[in-house]
Amino acid sequence: MQGLGKKLGEGATAEVYEFGEGTVIKVVKPTISASIIDYEAWVTRTVSEAGALTPIVGELVDIEGRHGFVMERVDSRPPVDLLLAGEMAPEACGRILAELSCGLHGVSASATSVRTFHDFAGPMLDGLEERGCPGPLLAEGRRILSSLDAGDAMVHGDMNPNNVLMTADGLRFIGWISAMRGNPMVDLARIAVAFSVVLISEWFHPGLTTEAFWDVRRGLLSANLETYAALAGTWPEVLAADLVPWMTVMATLAVAEGTPDQQAWIVSYLQQRIADAWRGGPSFVLVWRCGGRGRGVALCDLHGGNTKGGGQRCSGGGRRGEVRGDGGGDSLSGLAGVAWPRLPITMRSHRPAVS
Repeated sequence: MQGLGKKLGEGATAEVYEFGEGTVIKVVKPTISASIIDYEAWVTRTVSEAGALTPIVGELVDIEGRHGFVMERVDSRPPVDLLLAGEMAPEACGRILAELSCGLHGVSASATSVRTFHDFAGPMLDGLEERGCPGPLLAEGRRILSSLDAGDAMVHGDMNPNNVLMTADGLRFIGWISAMRGNPMVDLARIAVAFSVVLISEWFHPGLTTEAFWDVRRGLLSANLETYAALAGTWPEVLAADLVPWMTVMATLAVAEGTPDQQAWIVSYLQQRIADAWRGGPSFVLVWRCGGRGRGVALCDLHGGNTKGGGQRCSGGGRRGEVRGDGGGDSLSGLAGVAWPRLPITMRSHRPAVS
């Protein structure tokens, strides 16, 4: 059997190498259980058979002491590379994610044996307790999780620009290890949490300024929410409001995935969210802006900030809210020295589809 070729990429649990003509091989990292790669191969085949857009998965193999599976080679660049190279606007990236997500969520997972979101999230929260995650955070996460609608749609579980490939034959999803049966809100909340809670500019791309990162996250999140709402036949503000409890659960689960710095940042974020809830003020807010006859809405996190301009003023009879930090400095608690600019997020609103 041939050996591993050129390394093409890697994730948290596996690495991808060239492997013959028209194929690649994904092998588990030495410190990770081989059962992880077996599960990913199985779940990728399963979601593909159910109708999801995935590369074709081949046989399981052992090579050079590594365990993995062969997969169709899909030559492309992920949207995140195009985004960082300035070849794709953040809004375009957000729309692509929304269109792919909405299409995937039209695939029913009820006839598959893919795990459910609640089956996944419960043990994850238990694991966080064993690792010393603050009790109030876990209690809030469990309370909200128990109230959420399970759903039976196919959800990716790790929806982000790195797990999308743009090919000559269309778009494909990769990285299916977190796939599950659940509510479409899982994927929407995952995107929102990744770009509004987990990531700051230094983690997203070294050298990217805070201002540039805010432009990326603002454009991507607004376009993603706006486009998905239009495709789903609802209002963006309704979708954003529905996302709030899901974002709290997904942010709690994200504590298990990050580096120590990221974990500390997310815990600080969630602690602030609980404190705000006790005071009767949300950490996730709908930010309105209206001019003339149009109006817009987006989901934004405060993380220690507050809302001002409560007169709900706007020309044309609309409302406007601004996210501003305490004292006007827009600094976020929990990460010293990171200043985030004042950000009124705008979004056009779509009328729900009429059947």
